[in-house]
Amino acid sequence: MKITQVSVSWKETHSLPGYSNVSPLIGLTATLEPFESAADVEAILLQRCKDFCHSEIDKELEANGQTPVFDTISPRYVLYQVYRNSEAKPVVIVPVKTQNREPSGWCRISFVHSGDINLESSGVRIEAARRFARYVKASEIIEMLDLDDLSKLAAENEVLEDETPF
Repeated sequence: MKITQVSVSWKETHSLPGYSNVSPLIGLTATLEPFESAADVEAILLQRCKDFCHSEIDKELEANGQTPVFDTISPRYVLYQVYRNSEAKPVVIVPVKTQNREPSGWCRISFVHSGDINLESSGVRIEAARRFARYVKASEIIEMLDLDDLSKLAAENEVLEDETPF
């Protein structure tokens, strides 16, 4: 028997908050060239299907404020903001660091009112951080590379070192 085409499909279900889930499904078909192995093409197509489903699951997790589980390479970010005299200050997006220290005078944003989303403390990818930052009442959105830069921004926004923002 001569195999001329290979078809694979993949479906994966993952739990989301609120007793819901996401179940992406994809199918791919390839026509074999005379020099290609059916087993090799099947393995390649199956990996592409898995990668697609995992990407879709991670997008849904982030849309619900949770950390992606399959993308372990992309850096994670968290949001900070301080209020003073009921005036909205900038929302700052900073990378998650291994040291667990909060910048003085700033408060980590852990809840976004659009869809009542709780942000996990382990952070989200930059695209989701930017999207969540747009929902927060802020004078502007600033992206920083390092937590140490927050002290400079705090001085510009008159944040006192011993001030508790909330």
